[in-house]
Amino acid sequence: MSPHTTRLRTAAIGATAGLALTACGGGTGSDGDEAADGKPPQGVVSRAEAEKIAGHYEQIINKANAAQDEKLPATVEAGQVYAMDKATYTLVKTWPDKQQKAYAEPFSYRDRQYMFPEKGTTTWFAARATSSEDSRNSVVLVFVKVGGTHTMVLSLWTDGGEPLSEPASTSTA
Repeated sequence: MSPHTTRLRTAAIGATAGLALTACGGGTGSDGDEAADGKPPQGVVSRAEAEKIAGHYEQIINKANAAQDEKLPATVEAGQVYAMDKATYTLVKTWPDKQQKAYAEPFSYRDRQYMFPEKGTTTWFAARATSSEDSRNSVVLVFVKVGGTHTMVLSLWTDGGEPLSEPASTSTA
């Protein structure tokens, strides 16, 4: 298992992610969902914006990991995700050279699926993806608008090929 996949696995975080992903109106933001007026509901961000945000996150974190720069992630992360990355940079120095080199290698999130609450209900969106390091591991990433910028605040990983559940569809009724 790579260091990137050793992210949060506690029941409390799992429960928090489940609540966050099901508590607000909207669905998965697929193009087929239609509101009562026949138009797709507008999400907090568009799919193109979500792709740009997730891609920017990958770029910054890959740069930070390569340089072991604990301040750089603060531009794209907040909360426990940022605290964990800062702690990991301290630990990386104690790892064997082979592991340190592997940690500095770029990674990406593949097969992204986005979950968008309806605009006006909240400021978060989530992505479900697999890692380029190990496609058997799935992750849910939650991005929240903090200070005008979407930052990643939660990552919930599975290991060993266990798929993540489909997100719950909720109604605003």
